[in-house]
Amino acid sequence: MKEHHPLFTEISSQEASTVSGGRSRVGFDLDTYMFILGAGVLFGNPGLTPEEIQFAWEQAFIFDTRSHKKKKRWT
Repeated sequence: MKEHHPLFTEISSQEASTVSGGRSRVGFDLDTYMFILGAGVLFGNPGLTPEEIQFAWEQAFIFDTRSHKKKKRWT
């Protein structure tokens, strides 16, 4: 007979950071996205290709992987 394992279980934030490899923040810069699309339309052809739109999308993401712990500053 098979054991029943729940699909989801609750974990603490410390366990989550251990599993995920640490904390990282992901942001989206709408200004960058609109700038790249606007420059593509202004300086390129009247329509944008899917590749150009994908490039703008990928460039607009900001990945912050810095440690959020206070680092000791040497003075």
